Amino acid sequence: MPLADFLHTIQFMRSGLAALGPACRARALSETAVNTALDAWFATQPQPLEHGAHLRALALWWHDHLDASHTISQDLNDADGAYIHGLMHRREPDDDNARYWVARVGAHPLYAVLEPMARTQIATWPDGASNFGDAFITACAAAPKRDDPRLRRLQAQEAAALAAHWLGEPLLAATNIFAATPGY
Repeated sequence: MPLADFLHTIQFMRSGLAALGPACRARALSETAVNTALDAWFATQPQPLEHGAHLRALALWWHDHLDASHTISQDLNDADGAYIHGLMHRREPDDDNARYWVARVGAHPLYAVLEPMARTQIATWPDGASNFGDAFITACAAAPKRDDPRLRRLQAQEAAALAAHWLGEPLLAATNIFAATPGY
């Protein structure tokens, strides 16, 4: 399964939950380690990946390299590029800029999966937002000290679902990977 291989390659589960803000985790991989691991993984794929740059931006974002993720995402001129660009600004936090990029995403297929999940997991999920991305920005901004373990877990589910989407795998399978993982 490409998704499982990708998540294993970038040590998604071993690095711990990413912060909602710009904090760096001790277990995050270095930028060089992320790029080296991805280069090796990309070389094993049977054909070039259509969303390889998106996956690289996501992996760098996940490992707290927001500037490197931003450098890539600002050159991705599609809705998926706008999505990862918005994620990066959400973590900075630059909520107005994040909302700009979320508005450029439009009606992303992940929203239909993530919105009901968010409403189930987070009792205080914001109402009245234009879409899931906008509501997530509002929820992060409202979290005390911009930290809430439920939002961090949802953010991880969002990242895994994005990777699944870009790899052509079922979105629900990606969001369910945490059910069997203690600590997530």
